Amino acid sequence: ILSRAVLPATAAFTVLGLFDGIGAHFGVFAWTVFLTPFGIYAFLLFVAGILKTQLVHEAKLTQRAEGLKREVEEATELSERDALTACYNRTVMHKLFMRAKQASVKKGQPFSALMLDIDHFKRVNDEHGHDAGDIVLRDFAHTLQENLDASKYLIRWGGEEFFVLLPCRDLIEAAVLGNRLRRAIERGKMGGLSITCSIGAA
Repeated sequence: ILSRAVLPATAAFTVLGLFDGIGAHFGVFAWTVFLTPFGIYAFLLFVAGILKTQLVHEAKLTQRAEGLKREVEEATELSERDALTACYNRTVMHKLFMRAKQASVKKGQPFSALMLDIDHFKRVNDEHGHDAGDIVLRDFAHTLQENLDASKYLIRWGGEEFFVLLPCRDLIEAAVLGNRLRRAIERGKMGGLSITCSIGAA
């Protein structure tokens, strides 16, 4: 690109230089003004071409960098989420635990956790099949998420077990929330089925 851009300037200097050289040597032209300096205008076009190319290149790099950043964020999000329920997975559990601990230490407050287990989930799989069980898990997680704000972390611990981290919440608040979640599950239909769950608070 730069080679093509410099061609007009090179050609202009060459042609004008030949005119001046021939005119001065052979006295062909009557004027005494040299034309070669006017080649600077062609050189300015070359400089403008360089700047334009640089700006376009930087814009493409910026766009590509933003695209890569989005891809990294999406990949990170996927690596931290359970594919079935979209809850956080156990891989990111330690990071979330430390975040909850730091928030509680900073504010001088305790933090709590809930462990939830769907009652008799094996029976759901045995009687209705694993596909139905997957739907129950998705609906279960969705119901929990609807009743939790962004300050509380919902993690799929494994199988039909879920874990909720509650930064800056004491045991009484955890128990009240746990009871509210339990009632929400009982009132709803998980995969079209009536499901209950057991919850422990610490």
